[in-house]
Amino acid sequence: MAKKISLAFLALFMACCTFSACNCSLAFDKDKTVDRVQYCYGKFSSYAFCWGYEWDWDYDNMRFSVADTVEGHRVEELGGYAGRGVPIAFMVYFKISNSSGTWDDSLPYGSTAEIVPLTFTAEIGSALRKSTLRRDHYYYYDGEKERTGELDVIYEVNIRYELRAENQYFTTIDGVLVRK
Repeated sequence: MAKKISLAFLALFMACCTFSACNCSLAFDKDKTVDRVQYCYGKFSSYAFCWGYEWDWDYDNMRFSVADTVEGHRVEELGGYAGRGVPIAFMVYFKISNSSGTWDDSLPYGSTAEIVPLTFTAEIGSALRKSTLRRDHYYYYDGEKERTGELDVIYEVNIRYELRAENQYFTTIDGVLVRK
């Protein structure tokens, strides 16, 4: 009887470990880019998340598609957690000059820099189920120039959404992704 109870606890422990490994952030690698769209896919599961678009400063490339699958994994989420739980927001990534850029939800206080609006269109398929970490509107500027007072341009980034296929979880209203 004691042996059966021990085996039952061992089986329960192994099931819990397997479930945890499939759902924790350590189960994701940030290593797949397809057409400049960046994905993390599950090591132990069948799903992935999309964490961004790498813009190449070509104004003709401001429209991109988020795949339904990558490496055989369903892309079910915009943004997510990778590695040891690092949050990675879905957004457009690009560099300004050689220094690090700054993403912010508001304009720097007292800035007289020119504001350049950039509107990107993300085409989303039917596999998307969650969108927990995403930034649809933000400002991007050269953080080093902002600190030295040389900031002359601030980019206002807007992401609009279109659904490629019937999605049972989301719809779009005037380019805004809305949960059904």
